[in-house]
Amino acid sequence: MHDYITVEELRACTTCNACVQECPVSINPLDIILQLRRQLVMEESNAPQEWNGMFSNVENNFAPWKFSPDDRDKWTEKA
Repeated sequence: MHDYITVEELRACTTCNACVQECPVSINPLDIILQLRRQLVMEESNAPQEWNGMFSNVENNFAPWKFSPDDRDKWTEKA
Protein backbone atom coordinates (compact mmCIF):
# COMPACT_ATOMS: atom_id res chain seq x y z
CA MET A 1 0.00 0.00 0.00
CA HIS A 2 2.70 2.50 0.98
CA ASP A 3 4.29 2.18 -2.47
CA TYR A 4 1.19 3.65 -4.12
CA ILE A 5 -0.30 6.10 -1.62
CA THR A 6 1.24 7.77 1.40
CA VAL A 7 -0.24 8.11 4.85
CA GLU A 8 -0.25 11.89 4.38
CA GLU A 9 -2.32 11.53 1.22
CA LEU A 10 -4.84 9.30 2.98
CA ARG A 11 -5.21 11.76 5.82
CA ALA A 12 -5.43 14.75 3.47
CA CYS A 13 -8.68 13.51 1.98
CA THR A 14 -11.59 15.60 3.26
CA THR A 15 -14.18 12.97 2.20
CA CYS A 16 -16.01 15.58 0.11
CA ASN A 17 -17.22 12.88 -2.33
CA ALA A 18 -16.03 14.85 -5.40
CA CYS A 19 -13.85 11.93 -6.55
CA VAL A 20 -16.89 9.64 -6.59
CA GLN A 21 -18.93 12.11 -8.63
CA GLU A 22 -16.14 12.74 -11.15
CA CYS A 23 -14.81 9.18 -11.55
CA PRO A 24 -15.08 8.27 -15.25
CA VAL A 25 -15.25 4.50 -14.62
CA SER A 26 -17.88 4.65 -11.87
CA ILE A 27 -15.82 3.24 -9.03
CA ASN A 28 -15.98 4.58 -5.50
CA PRO A 29 -12.50 5.90 -4.62
CA LEU A 30 -13.82 7.31 -1.36
CA ASP A 31 -14.73 3.84 -0.13
CA ILE A 32 -11.19 2.67 -0.91
CA ILE A 33 -9.69 5.64 0.94
CA LEU A 34 -11.87 5.00 3.99
CA GLN A 35 -10.93 1.30 4.01
CA LEU A 36 -7.23 2.20 3.78
CA ARG A 37 -7.61 4.66 6.67
CA ARG A 38 -9.39 2.01 8.71
CA GLN A 39 -6.58 -0.43 7.98
CA LEU A 40 -4.00 2.14 9.11
CA VAL A 41 -5.69 2.66 12.45
CA MET A 42 -6.90 -0.87 13.20
CA GLU A 43 -4.10 -3.02 11.79
CA GLU A 44 -1.04 -0.77 11.92
CA SER A 45 -2.03 1.31 14.97
CA ASN A 46 -1.09 4.35 12.94
CA ALA A 47 -3.26 7.26 13.99
CA PRO A 48 -2.46 10.94 14.54
CA GLN A 49 -1.43 11.71 18.12
CA GLU A 50 -4.53 13.85 18.61
CA TRP A 51 -6.75 10.86 17.86
CA ASN A 52 -5.06 8.55 20.36
CA GLY A 53 -6.33 10.61 23.29
CA MET A 54 -9.85 10.45 21.89
CA PHE A 55 -9.60 6.68 21.34
CA SER A 56 -8.45 6.24 24.93
CA ASN A 57 -11.32 8.38 26.23
CA VAL A 58 -13.87 6.44 24.19
CA GLU A 59 -12.47 3.18 25.53
CA ASN A 60 -12.43 4.33 29.15
CA ASN A 61 -15.29 6.85 29.36
CA PHE A 62 -17.57 5.72 26.51
CA ALA A 63 -17.29 9.20 24.96
CA PRO A 64 -14.52 11.32 23.42
CA TRP A 65 -14.34 13.58 26.49
CA LYS A 66 -12.14 13.06 29.54
CA PHE A 67 -15.10 13.20 31.88
CA SER A 68 -16.49 10.03 33.39
CA PRO A 69 -20.13 9.28 32.55
CA ASP A 70 -21.14 10.24 36.09
CA ASP A 71 -19.49 13.68 35.89
CA ARG A 72 -20.69 14.82 32.46
CA ASP A 73 -23.75 16.67 33.71
CA LYS A 74 -22.00 18.49 36.58
CA TRP A 75 -21.77 21.67 34.49
CA THR A 76 -25.55 22.05 34.72
CA GLU A 77 -25.49 22.37 38.51
CA LYS A 78 -25.27 25.84 39.99
CA ALA A 79 -22.18 26.66 41.98
